[in-house]
Amino acid sequence: MRILFSGISTPITPAVYIERAFRKKHEVIKYGAALTRDLLASWGVDYESVKDKLTEPEIPYYTQDLGSVLKKLPWTPDLFFYTDTHVWYSLEGIRTLPCPTACWLIDTYTGPRLYRELARRFDHVFLSDRLYIPEFRAAGIENISWLPLACDPAVQGRRPGPKLYDISFVGTVKGRRGEIIRKLGEKFSVHYETCFYEQVAEVYSRSKIVLHLSPVDTVLSTRVFEAMASGSMLLADRAEASGLQDFFEDRKHLVCYENDEEMMELAAYYLTHEREREEIAATGMNEVLAKHTYDHRVRTLMDSVSHRSDLKRPVHTHTAEQTDSEARLRQLIKSGPENAGAHFDLGIILQEKGEFDSAVTCFRTAIDLKPGFINAYNRLGITLKDQGKLDEALACYAQAIEHNAGDYTLYNNLGSLFHLKNQLDRALKCYEKSLELKPDNGPAYFNLSALLRDRGLYEESKFYYMKALECFE
Repeated sequence: MRILFSGISTPITPAVYIERAFRKKHEVIKYGAALTRDLLASWGVDYESVKDKLTEPEIPYYTQDLGSVLKKLPWTPDLFFYTDTHVWYSLEGIRTLPCPTACWLIDTYTGPRLYRELARRFDHVFLSDRLYIPEFRAAGIENISWLPLACDPAVQGRRPGPKLYDISFVGTVKGRRGEIIRKLGEKFSVHYETCFYEQVAEVYSRSKIVLHLSPVDTVLSTRVFEAMASGSMLLADRAEASGLQDFFEDRKHLVCYENDEEMMELAAYYLTHEREREEIAATGMNEVLAKHTYDHRVRTLMDSVSHRSDLKRPVHTHTAEQTDSEARLRQLIKSGPENAGAHFDLGIILQEKGEFDSAVTCFRTAIDLKPGFINAYNRLGITLKDQGKLDEALACYAQAIEHNAGDYTLYNNLGSLFHLKNQLDRALKCYEKSLELKPDNGPAYFNLSALLRDRGLYEESKFYYMKALECFE
């Protein structure tokens, strides 16, 4: 399949492995923001240590408008795929793409409301955290599935060599994790560090036991699969809500503990019972490599998309109620052509049918008849933007503000257009004006966060991203 892939293949997120798996079987062109030294440094990652593992996008991020990106492709994609990567960049026009769309959302627990809003744009949604599936379905997102993380054997597979550590942990060590590592260190040889990519496999392969401490007990972390792929025994907290027991059997594929005391006891036992430990490690490794690689996950994803849609965008049929409404509105306009509301309502129906030019005509007519018709301006601007007619959309919003200078939505929409055209100073002024008019304005905070990120102001971007989350709560 020809796939337009959007994401940043960072060495600290699964996106790099997802992309590798896609490229093995499909023709992929990636569109997304490139990693910078400053961005990596903000995560505590040394650029020199990972630069050989980074893959630059074939089309570097230059616009939110996916319609513009399509014009740069040598073919029409069979699928648009997106995965989140700790770096947010705006994408517009997902719903108007001429192919099915799918997203694999990894860190849903960091902002479920914002992720729900993102998921609404896609035909097919996959979550790595199954806890949120009922919540998303209740919000009307129906084509949703659980797709756990996995491992990449080429990167995380077993490395030959002696076991140097009793117990190892790879990740950030602070708070409760730091206390557990300290207690273990009083009795055993414990190694911990923050490292990435193949270095992780080196640490795991040199360890008799790999310790897993779930950051969130509902998330089946990638560490589970990566540690087991290394051929060392995994000692993991049970985290029953994560789905761990759906895939692996305690004392057969890995060893689970209920609390800190049991963790200490199990560590002591398996460090002195080498044969049992290595049998569990080998069985776990074989199970992971046979069923839980990113190749398996991508195959599952593509099979699911194919089954649901036969890789064709679902046809949005015109309901009988809409047909009756359209006929009624046309008759109403025929008998009273100066009815601005009827032209507006007809425009909405035509927009939903995909008859954008006719919808634009209806919205323009409604505005001519009622110059202060703010909803018609907003609908007209959105429709023109979806058609890629950015200058016409700009003129629409500028005219709307002349009549409705106190409406915060117009400034936010106008700012997003300036952002699309890379006129960041003008976009910033619009977002600020929108927030001045409505301080609890989540969409404007989110757009402002994206703009600041595009300028390389990562801390400021994070601040406004969190403000957006607060507004969505």
